Amino acid sequence: MEKNLTHNHPVVKRVYFYIFVITWLLLLTIGLLYLFQQQKQQGETTTQPQETTMMKEHKTEGTVSLSVVNASNEKVASGVPFTIQINGNSEGKDVVGFDLLLSYDKNAFTYQSSKTPLSGFQLFPVQRGNHVTLTGTKAPGVNTPTVLNSDALATATFVPNQKGTYTFSLVSKEGKETTKMVDNTTHVMRPAVSKVDLTVY
Repeated sequence: MEKNLTHNHPVVKRVYFYIFVITWLLLLTIGLLYLFQQQKQQGETTTQPQETTMMKEHKTEGTVSLSVVNASNEKVASGVPFTIQINGNSEGKDVVGFDLLLSYDKNAFTYQSSKTPLSGFQLFPVQRGNHVTLTGTKAPGVNTPTVLNSDALATATFVPNQKGTYTFSLVSKEGKETTKMVDNTTHVMRPAVSKVDLTVY
């Protein structure tokens, strides 16, 4: 005859123990899933402002444009030096520095020199592959505001080596470099850029 199992019986205790462990594991799993879901929702919420910030950083402010100084209808003779002028508009901001990335066909043109007509500014040109980086900074001690309204930022002189039609472009980015203007509060402006087509005859 089988004996009745009481609550204190070892078998009953073992069953209760297993039930307790299984219940505890289920609650732990549910809790972890809940926390994971909460973190995922928080991550999606915080990503949106970051994406908005990235878009604001790439918003254009001001403009920089190109023109050919000593050319008729953007036409120049092979072997004769000509000058590209870069004009800027700072939309009322006081500019204290700039970087301009001027792209061109290195096989068709030989870069000669650059300068800035801006009063109180120094220009530091560096030739890099198929572009020239023109960095301008306001000299120390110069406190006169420089608000650009289609004013000339810099000029670059080239000599054409072969006939054809070519494009000179101000590019927004080249590697780690960017075309930009910096105002007197150290705010970085990303200006809208442009290009000009030139025919060599």
